[in-house]
Amino acid sequence: MALLIEGVRQDESGRKAVQGKRIWGRTIWIIAWCAIYGATIEPLGYLLSTGIVTFALLAYFSWRSWIFNIVLSVVTPVSIFILFDTLLKAPLPRGFLGF
Repeated sequence: MALLIEGVRQDESGRKAVQGKRIWGRTIWIIAWCAIYGATIEPLGYLLSTGIVTFALLAYFSWRSWIFNIVLSVVTPVSIFILFDTLLKAPLPRGFLGF
């Protein structure tokens, strides 16, 4: 947050208000999805909630194709789940679907 605020302050051009609104909009978007993630990780489980949040953030911030966003939002949680739950034996929330 400090870096975002400092970036807005350092901008001396006429675009300061527009960039400030864009930065705050992005910050609010991230905070909202973090809150959604925190609320859904136990009921939905790690894989489903992480996949949904990853896709939402990629769709908002990434200029790549939808297919890339979908693949990355599936591969990332699955690989982290395999690493922690299977290899390191650190249990992750399973949710009502059991995964």
